[in-house]
Order: sequence, then structure tokens, then C-alpha cells
Amino acid sequence: MGAIETEHFKRVIQTAWQNQEGKLGYTNPNAVASEIAPHMPSVAPEYIARAFKRMPTQDFLYPKTKETVRNLLESGDHIIIWTQGDKRTQLWKVATSGLGQIRRELPSEKRTQLQVFADIDKFSAIPTILDNLAQFDIEQVIVVDDKSANIANLNDKLLQWQENGQIPEGVNIRLVWINQGRTKNQVPPGYSLDRFKNQFTTVEDIRELPTLKGDGDHKTAWLIDYDHTLAQTNSARESLFQNLAEELSFVSHISSLREAQKYLGERIHAIRRLKGGVSGSQVFRLDTDRGSVVIKYNPDEPEKISHEISGYEILSGTPFGTHMLSPHQISESSGIIALPFFPGVSLREGLKNGTLPTQMAQTVLKELLAIKQEWWASQPKLEPNGDLVSMQRREWSDTLAGANEVLLYLSEKFNIAVDDLINLPVEIDGKRYPSVRQTIEAIDTLLLDYPPYAILDHGDTSGGNIIMDGKSGVWKALDPEWAGFVDPAEALVRDVKYVSTTTATGFNVDAHLNGGTLILKADVIIPPSCQEMETYGMSQVNSIAQTQQDPTFAERFKTYLGGSHLREMALVLRRSSPELAIFSMARAVQAISG
Repeated sequence: MGAIETEHFKRVIQTAWQNQEGKLGYTNPNAVASEIAPHMPSVAPEYIARAFKRMPTQDFLYPKTKETVRNLLESGDHIIIWTQGDKRTQLWKVATSGLGQIRRELPSEKRTQLQVFADIDKFSAIPTILDNLAQFDIEQVIVVDDKSANIANLNDKLLQWQENGQIPEGVNIRLVWINQGRTKNQVPPGYSLDRFKNQFTTVEDIRELPTLKGDGDHKTAWLIDYDHTLAQTNSARESLFQNLAEELSFVSHISSLREAQKYLGERIHAIRRLKGGVSGSQVFRLDTDRGSVVIKYNPDEPEKISHEISGYEILSGTPFGTHMLSPHQISESSGIIALPFFPGVSLREGLKNGTLPTQMAQTVLKELLAIKQEWWASQPKLEPNGDLVSMQRREWSDTLAGANEVLLYLSEKFNIAVDDLINLPVEIDGKRYPSVRQTIEAIDTLLLDYPPYAILDHGDTSGGNIIMDGKSGVWKALDPEWAGFVDPAEALVRDVKYVSTTTATGFNVDAHLNGGTLILKADVIIPPSCQEMETYGMSQVNSIAQTQQDPTFAERFKTYLGGSHLREMALVLRRSSPELAIFSMARAVQAISG
């Protein structure tokens, strides 16, 4: 899948969207899909339409949107998220944004406080909405929209409705322009910016809304526009265009391969990205006329697919072999593996989003570690040589380079010299730890030398590479590209580390100096299920060390653990919020200290 091909599909998608938006005045996913379909005959138009209807927006809410909505609800207010466009598309966007979860968290008797209204013409429904609100004895209604033209037009309509008696008496209606996003500072013809702001209440940020209620205990209802008001819709749409273009480019790439033809039907009805990584490999599930198949590909570095094929062969005769989701079709030269479909989700993602029961996931981890412990204990301990597989050793120079880049970012962000970030002792929650430099030196000392022995292992059975069926509890392992002779202490880190930047769902971090000490604050929200998984995994370290009769196992484990967190720090600029580097730093120095 080349970048040029992806850009081509992205232009096709953008053009189709712009054409249909221009014709209709709103996005019609079916119309957009029909315009794209001739460019992609191997994909069913309904798949493309479904992708538009389910445009992801959770990661694109404006800062503090959820907090503001919760605050208004807790004060007794009613909120109607009031949005215009294709009804099913708009309802899906709101439901998947995380705002739907807020409604589900409310007691059943209070769920009428948060509602969603979506239609092609949202304005004409206002009299009906106001009538429905009358049962709640609402005293004031505050309408919030990002488009100044909508505010001006609605003002004219309200005057007309009031004259016609369509507005309930005794209800004060205020119009609020939220001046942000793509329509910032754009006012209708005949208005200057100052005149518009003087005529209509204007705010610059969603967090200002609670201040508009005024004095007294007014029972307030809010009609809040969704696109560009609560969510950065342009950014969400751009993400959708990019992801869809990558998928269509991918389908175009594999559908031309003879090796994959018998696993691809005449049309693909659905594409679901199962996982991806910084190595460049992607894993998709394709639903076709002939059933489902999982495709893993890496066209940029096809040799990684060769490593993976070798890994399956290496592990096939081991106790772990029956748990592998082995390939049944291969195209080494194109960097593609076709796998039999397995109905599951990655263990890490399932824990993070709550789709996998914690107890069932722990059962899988216990089974995995029991297999590993017995398997490792029965293997001969080989003298390590140049064939040793070690992810941390192979990536160490890249890790150090990435960590240096991140330290520069943190230096600017928190106004602390890089030398101080590296060299000063660290304090976390009132406890002192060695400096980042001492942490790096401890890891470096371990990685510069071979471990005392090596045994055969998958090498990367992390939560991202265990696919689990949440109904049956059956699990399979993917991605044995790191299979080979490893230090089991390093392999165990991959098995049990679930508290990481990849499972963080929120964070509050800070760094500052206090005398000659670097104070790190790393309050990170990690799903309790991930915490429980890691706690159990860590509790098994000494047992495995005893089984292996390995007196330095636990010491090596904690150093590898520090190295794993340092690797996450090095990658944070590429795959997550840069501030999470503080969390990775803190975990690395804590791991080294045991």
C-alpha cells in the first residue's frame, strides 16, 4: 500500500464528499458512497456509506466538553444536543462520542435531562422542542451554535414564532454564538464582528457555558449544536478520510494478488482494522461474499512478514503451537499473510474499552503464564549467541534517540533544562528515585551483555497480540515475528505489562524542580482491569524465577521493565499525547528501583 495510492483515494473521497455536500447542503453518506464506488469496484458501496455514517468523534470533542455537560446536568439543567444532517449519521456520531455514555450513567429517572435531536432541518423543530420542554417547568432556554448565520436566522424565526403564538409564554430564550473552530470570526453579510458580538451573547470556549445561566435558580434547558460546537468535526472528518483512504488503497493492493484471490469474494462488505503498530504492519478483518478473512500486511518492509512466517514454523511444534492463529495463505514478496478469521478482539483493547470481562481475561493470562512456565522449565538453557532475539537490544539505539527527542519536548513544555531532566534525582509521590541517567545506565549495562542463558519463546505475547473471543474465552496468539531464543525475563515483561501509555484513558501530569530534585506528577487513568492484570502478572515473577532456578531472573525482569517503559517514552511523540512521556519516565525509574 503506497502513499501515492492512498493520497489518490483520499482525493476521491474528499471530492465526493464536497460534491454531495454542495448539492444537498448536508452530508448524505449513501450519495457519497455512490460517487466513490466506481473508483473501487471490489468494495460494496454500503461499506463506504457505513464508514461515513459511523464517523468517529470521541477523540475530537473539544477540551472539557464532557466535564461541562456533566456539570450542567448535575445542576439540574436539561440538555438537547441539537444537530442537523442525516439523522442516523448524526445520532451515531453523538452516541459514539462518549456523550452517550454520560446519559447511560444517569439514573433512569433523570435520563430525560440529556437528549439528542437530529434532522435535516433542525430549526423547524424548535417550537415542538419548546412545547416538550414545558412539562419540566423550564424558565429559560439557551441555544448555542457555532455558525453566526444560524444565530441570526434563528433570531428572525423566533420573532416570527412569537408573533404567531408558537413560543410558550414565560420562557426566556437566549441565543449564544460560540466563536470557535472553522467559523471563528465569520459573521453574516451586513454585520461587523463587533456589531454581531454586541447583539448576541458570544463565548470563545465550551467551558464558559455554565457562567451564562445568570443569578438565581433558573431552570434552564440548553439546545447545543454538535458539529464544530461540541466536537472538532473537521478534524474527525479528516481522520475518517485518511483511514478510509488507507483501507481502500489496501484493498486495491491485495485484490490484485493471485495468492489472496480465493480468500476475497467479488465484493468486500466490511473492513475492520484490528490492530496496527509502529513497525508498519497492519491487521484487518475483511468480510466478503465468501466469508471473513484476516489480512496482515507490511508492504514497506516485507522482510518482517518473512520473520513472522518463520516464527509460525518455529513455534508449531511447541506447547504454544496450538494457541497460534497460523497463516493459511502467504505472499512473502508483497508482505502479506492471510489468516483464518477468529472472532475476537485484542486482549489489551478489550480491557481498555471494557468489551472483555476482567475475570475471563485473567484466566487467559493465567493459562498463558502456566504454559510458558512449564515450557520454559522443560527447555535446555542454551548459551546465548548472535541468534539471540531481543527486542530491547535491537531497538536500544533508536530508543535512546527517541528519548532524547522527547526530553527536548519536555524541556520546552515544562521550562526545565534537559540536563536537569536527565541528571537530577527524581521524586514521585514523596518518594525519591535515581535520576533518568542512572535508569538509562542500568538498562544499558544489562543490554550490552548477553543474558545468562536463552530459551525458545514467541517473544511478544503482549496484550496486543493475544486475540480473545469474549463469549467463549478462547484465545489465539498473533505476530510471532520476534520468535526465537530469548531471555525469558525479557519475554515475561511483554506478557504481563498492561499499565502503559497504550492503555491510558486520561492523564494529569507535571514536572517541576524543587531545589536539586526533579518532581514528577503522573496521575494517569488506567482501566482497573489493566491494573489487575498487571498486578497478577507481577506476582508470578518470583515463582517463575524459582521454576527456572534463576537467581538473577527478578533483577533482570525489573530492568527490562524499565527499558520497556523507556521505549514507550521514546515512541510517545509518534503514537500518543507527548505529555504521557512524564508517566513513562516515572514508571521507568520506579521499575529500576524495584
